[in-house]
Amino acid sequence: MRHARSSLLPIHERLPDLELQGLSRHDSDLSTDFTFEASMNAQQLVDERGDLWLALAPLWLDREPSERDYTRMVEVVQRYDMTLHELEWMFRLEMAPVMSRYQLSIANEWRQFNDRKLMQQLVNHNLRLKGWRRKAWALFSGLTTMMVRHRWNALMSRVAVTRGEQV
Repeated sequence: MRHARSSLLPIHERLPDLELQGLSRHDSDLSTDFTFEASMNAQQLVDERGDLWLALAPLWLDREPSERDYTRMVEVVQRYDMTLHELEWMFRLEMAPVMSRYQLSIANEWRQFNDRKLMQQLVNHNLRLKGWRRKAWALFSGLTTMMVRHRWNALMSRVAVTRGEQV
C-alpha cells in the first residue's frame, strides 16, 4: 500500500537541479516547501508517517544497522510515494532534530528505542514544526544529520537501486 502524497508539495518539480550532497544552498527554500497540511493533528501524523519514522529510527542507534535492518527500512520506504528529495527533507526536518538528541545524551537509549516514547517525541516536534522553527531546523540540519549521514547515504543508495534510479 502506498501512502498518498497529497499533503506534500512536489519538491523535485520546483528544484529539479538539486543534488542530495549539495543541499545547503537551498535549505531555506526547501524548508518552507516541504510541509504537512496546517490542520494536521497527532493521529494524522502517526497515520501518515509513524511506521516510516519507526523503521528509520535504527539509523541513530549506537550500532551500525545490519543488512536485515537496511532491508526492512527499504521495504518501509518503498510503501511511501516519496522522492529521494522528499525523503531527505523528512530525514532532516521531521526526524533528525528529535533523533540527534539521543546521540548527544549519555543517559538515553543506545541499543533500542522505546517506540511509544519516540513516537510521542516525533509527533510533538512535527506539530510545532512551522514558521521560524522549520527554518531554524533547516539551517542546522547539517549538524543534526552529521553523525548518521553515512548510514542515510547507504540507505538512499539501496532505495535508489531498488527503484532503478541513479544515486
